[in-house]
Amino acid sequence: MPHISRNKISEETFLKINDQLLTAVVQSKNKLHGKQFLNELLTRTERVMLAKRLALFVMLAQKVPERKIADTLQISLSTVWRLGSKDPDNYKFIIETAGGKTDISLTKLFSSRSSKTIWRALDNYLSGFK
Repeated sequence: MPHISRNKISEETFLKINDQLLTAVVQSKNKLHGKQFLNELLTRTERVMLAKRLALFVMLAQKVPERKIADTLQISLSTVWRLGSKDPDNYKFIIETAGGKTDISLTKLFSSRSSKTIWRALDNYLSGFK
């Protein structure tokens, strides 16, 4: 589980370092460059957490039942409800950016796969490498 230090930073400092992060992310030249950047920046746990969140929003946009989302992504129903309670317009940009469309079928991708291979498939799917 990712950890946030109890030592708070000022809002001004946060805005500066957040802007620096966003600038670094958008300067990725291609998928491979972006993948390498994120692999160096984030731990595996952080990448899995973000991949699950992205997959959750895509699946919500596809109107996948909440229980199926929880089972497929191996997350709790309360997590699906907490993140899914947002207005769909609040994550429309995420969906459009992730695939340019909302017809990505993650449940089809995961059907009849063992849980061992689900995360490899999700990593490959989200990074564009199969």
